[in-house]
Amino acid sequence: PNQRDPALRERGRGEFAVAAQIAAELGIVGITVLPGVTWSDDPDAAWEVCVEELAWRVDTGTELGVQVRIEAHVGSIAPIPELVTRLCAEVPGLRLTLDLSHFELQSVTIDRMLTLVPLAGHLHVRAAKPGAIQVRWRDNETDFGALVTALRAAGYRGAYCVEYVPMPKWRCDEVDVVTETLATRNALLALGVR
Repeated sequence: PNQRDPALRERGRGEFAVAAQIAAELGIVGITVLPGVTWSDDPDAAWEVCVEELAWRVDTGTELGVQVRIEAHVGSIAPIPELVTRLCAEVPGLRLTLDLSHFELQSVTIDRMLTLVPLAGHLHVRAAKPGAIQVRWRDNETDFGALVTALRAAGYRGAYCVEYVPMPKWRCDEVDVVTETLATRNALLALGVR
């Protein structure tokens, strides 16, 4: 959302408005967008533009009854839980598509990850470990038991979306996505997730 070029930001707003209208017409309750990027030569300006653009998207979505969420990730303006919390605080109504794999990759501790649970509007689940955003379930090091417990305590009622992608980025193409999706589904069922 925080493109440097104002014309590209305006185009992004138009594209978002169309997507939000379609979501509303189809009864889709939320849209996930990327949070934006840091500008290496002016990180403060990048943050300000990001807040402004995300606030516009939240206002637009709210008018249509569509929740707007960011998926914090490595390489974004909010790669760690503390910056995610700050961004959501500065953009009232902004929610989070919580995907612990982006934090597990960076060796963020589970206690820091769980601070994001109250912001969760949607959830992505996949096996990960420090240094690897996507691994076989048998190699998983993310504490999903703690996550499920925290989500229940927070009253989370959204979906648990199992997400494996077959792309070369982050070496995600090294696992069979069908096998790992089934393994993750079974693990969630064992944790009482229905």
